[in-house]
Amino acid sequence: MNIFSTSCNTIRSQQVPMNHQLQTHTDTRQAHLTPALSPLGGRRGRTLTRPGGHPLPSDGRGRTLTRPAATRIKQALTPRLPVLLCAVALAIASRLGAAEVESLDEHLAPLRPFIGKTWKGEFKNSTPENPRFDISRWERALNGKAVRVLHSVNNGSYGGETLIVWDAEQKKVVSHYFTTAGFHTIGTVAFDGTTKYIVHEKVIGNSNGITEVKAVGELKPDGSYHSSSQYFKDGEWTPGHAVIYRETPDAKIVFK
Repeated sequence: MNIFSTSCNTIRSQQVPMNHQLQTHTDTRQAHLTPALSPLGGRRGRTLTRPGGHPLPSDGRGRTLTRPAATRIKQALTPRLPVLLCAVALAIASRLGAAEVESLDEHLAPLRPFIGKTWKGEFKNSTPENPRFDISRWERALNGKAVRVLHSVNNGSYGGETLIVWDAEQKKVVSHYFTTAGFHTIGTVAFDGTTKYIVHEKVIGNSNGITEVKAVGELKPDGSYHSSSQYFKDGEWTPGHAVIYRETPDAKIVFK
């Protein structure tokens, strides 16, 4: 049975006849034990007490804790400063990280409603015999300094990637578009309110003789996204594509 009791040093002195030795008792340790009953009324053992009859803590089930056991429980239940500091630091870092993930250059803010979504659109000239679909994914890029748009038509028969950024020198939002057909474009982006963008692009390397493209994209109240374009060829503007997109989270962009 392991019992630990609180004790104090006691010095007792006695005067005895000259023919007897002086006896001194030092460092006497005493355990004060009193009977204890369990919550059910039966004897559970003995209660360890301090001098003066004050009992040591109980575990809540009628069993008296020895001093070491009580100390261990107290230490386990008492929060430690380093642990608390670490938890606070992690919480702050998490909040800062979330803020960084959501940040976006203020000049690109009108594009925020498009970001983080995958859209599937059907071309206006699509038919059951010759279906034409475009899948596009809008993403925040470069720590919020750019917006990236990936798209593929009919499972990769054609596709491209666009980066939209703020050009501080030109003081304009500009776009750079690269395609699977080998040509690319450089354009400027303007905004009409918070739901509509207008792009004017210079085309470089198009084999069909197209030198410029204008496109408009607009979010509608029903959540759909409408896109239309026109292209400049042989000295005149010609209507191009017209697509109605709807958010389709499970749609996949495919490149061959």
